[in-house]
Amino acid sequence: MHRLPIFRLLLVGFIVAGAALFASLPAATAQGGDGSATISDSRFLPAITGEWVMVRYAPGSLDRAARLHTRLDQLYEYLDRYADVNSTATVYVLSEEHWENRDPGQPYGFPVRLSGNAAAVPAWGSPATVELWSRLLGTVPSNQDFLARGSESEAGSLVLADSFLALDLCRLHIESLGMFRGPDAQWLAEVATHIACLSARRSGQGPLLIEPAMLLSVVPGLEPPTRPGRDGLALDSYGPGVAMPTWLWYQAQAAVAADLVFQTHERRGWKRMVRAWEKKKAPLTWNDVASLTPTLVAWRRGEYRVGGAPGREPSR
Repeated sequence: MHRLPIFRLLLVGFIVAGAALFASLPAATAQGGDGSATISDSRFLPAITGEWVMVRYAPGSLDRAARLHTRLDQLYEYLDRYADVNSTATVYVLSEEHWENRDPGQPYGFPVRLSGNAAAVPAWGSPATVELWSRLLGTVPSNQDFLARGSESEAGSLVLADSFLALDLCRLHIESLGMFRGPDAQWLAEVATHIACLSARRSGQGPLLIEPAMLLSVVPGLEPPTRPGRDGLALDSYGPGVAMPTWLWYQAQAAVAADLVFQTHERRGWKRMVRAWEKKKAPLTWNDVASLTPTLVAWRRGEYRVGGAPGREPSR
């Protein structure tokens, strides 16, 4: 494994410190399911439209919304290069007042997946968003390339929110393609989400700001699945009903898988997966994916796991 940059180590700290907080949040929000949160009259907010993304924004946040729309458009442009994007997304850039009035199920400062193909992010950083992330990370990252109203720390809190949003939009793209089937389809789709998003992040275009889930070190405090599985990672226990700390544990494993694929194939890993799906003209199974990237066989046995032991030890 390569050495972790300091910001990835901070993200590890975020996951450890935030497990208890995340555990109280709705599972569907974390897993990109059909959550019950709604936006109500926010659909009447002014909008920036595009081919794939509509961004509706609170009054006074046009500049923030326009920059976000540009970055998300770059992300979708990258994804569309390999597989036609056949879904659209609506992102709401909300003020703290809008957020509190609608209670979407996350504290202000975190992105939240709403019902359907919609998500919400904060319009501005604030002392509250800085405090939230500082409590979890110990600090908030700075990014001189990220322009936003407020202090450097307040802008840094938006960097985090936007990057986790980008990961969820990659997830939405994978869901819309229907690339996988069979008993392994759910966790395969999660791995593909991380592969696609990481490839976009490292494409050189810079559509994403950070790698939000690259947890490449031992992460004590996450909760691995308690039910034994067919493999070293108990992947057959993954699904919409898992508790938040366990969901985060699976995110860590998927992030490691994506990094392994990138180390082997660089950005071609995502392209190879898409081309195999197109050639087969049917959803991919685990056997298909394993033949494309044999490294993932060792990963599935648990040889690269992070954040504690799975339901049972893998057989070597």
